[in-house]
Amino acid sequence: MTLRRLSAHNFRNLKAVDIELSPQLNIFYGDNGSGKTSILEAISTLSLGRSFRSRKFKTMINYDAEAYTAFGRINLNPHDGELAT
Repeated sequence: MTLRRLSAHNFRNLKAVDIELSPQLNIFYGDNGSGKTSILEAISTLSLGRSFRSRKFKTMINYDAEAYTAFGRINLNPHDGELAT
C-alpha cells in the first residue's frame, strides 16, 4: 500500500497543502518552521489514528482555526495504477 496524495487543511502550521507523493521516494526540505514535520505528522495521524507528537487532537489544529482535516489517497497495489481511498 502506498500513499499517493496528501491533503491537509489547518493542520499545525499548514494552512492548505495538497501534494501528490511518489511511490518511490519523497524528500521534504525547507527552513525551520516551514511544515516538514507537520506533513510527516499528518501522514502519521492518517495511518495510526493519532499523532506521534501529542495525544490531544486539539493541539494539532492551527491556532486561528476551529478544526483540521487530513485526507489521504492510497494505492492498494503498488503494481497497479488504480487509486483507492
